[in-house]
Amino acid sequence: MLAQEAEISTVPYLWTAMFGKSLRYAGYGEGFDDVIIQGDLEELKFVAFYTKGDEVIAVASMNYDPIVSKVAEVLASGRAIRKREVETGDMSWLTGKGS
Repeated sequence: MLAQEAEISTVPYLWTAMFGKSLRYAGYGEGFDDVIIQGDLEELKFVAFYTKGDEVIAVASMNYDPIVSKVAEVLASGRAIRKREVETGDMSWLTGKGS
């Protein structure tokens, strides 16, 4: 502002709800090279972790609240989420009690 540079450290986040379904997304997924799906795609209840190398760079969910908000908080804190942390399906790492 006013010709002064300022660092912005936010995590992009969006959500919508239509027809009884909730879709949420957080992160910056450009250049992702893998997607890890947990849940049931046919039942429209799942979470998708977008990874680049060994790091989770974005997450999307359908009817799997509030995981996207929690992941956004972790990403905003500067903590890297590793691919191996989400591959197991154990979400205890979100509370700091996991690996």
